[in-house]
Amino acid sequence: MEGLGYGDPIRVDKSDKPTHITTEIIQQLVAADLVIADLSALNANVFYELGIRHAYKKPCILVSDWVEKPPFDVAGINTIKYVYDDPTSHAQVIKRIRVQLSELHKKRKLAIR
Repeated sequence: MEGLGYGDPIRVDKSDKPTHITTEIIQQLVAADLVIADLSALNANVFYELGIRHAYKKPCILVSDWVEKPPFDVAGINTIKYVYDDPTSHAQVIKRIRVQLSELHKKRKLAIR
């Protein structure tokens, strides 16, 4: 993310702010320039948060270790797949995330003009 104008990643669950975590998550989902969401665990909260992000038409990069077919609602969204315990897979994911970040950066620069 360095060199593309994005700040340091934020994990609200690791924050020291004295706030309600759900409120903070929603505020960050709306304000953040980019969200990277891991859909691997099929966590309902993550899908809810992804829906909020999509409602605001903000960029998102999706990753997952799905072996099975993804859920219907996200099956049509480009999702970067990885193998949890395979470092070779992790290197490929990093490359693909960089490609998506570069594309998002280009779109952002065009929108600013």
